[in-house]
Amino acid sequence: MISKVSIEMISAPDAFNAVYNIDGAILYNKKDVSDEKPYFYTAFISDETMYMLRIQAGKKPFVDWNYKFVQPSSDDIFADPLLQVKEANYIVPG
Repeated sequence: MISKVSIEMISAPDAFNAVYNIDGAILYNKKDVSDEKPYFYTAFISDETMYMLRIQAGKKPFVDWNYKFVQPSSDDIFADPLLQVKEANYIVPG
């Protein structure tokens, strides 16, 4: 059983000083409903941008998918007002 999880960039140059904050939690799903595999889910902020990712658990964990959330432009919000809704049920793949 995994008791600790760390998310670090692999093969980053020495001069790279990533600054990111995980202020919430990491969710561990033992058995995903779609494929019955175990996954970790987390989100973090880096350089004022929010990222969400899913990591397939196992002997060699890997990032299965990730999303970068950006602030929509005023024109985009005018065309689709739901873009400015800040509720989790509106966060869906585009």
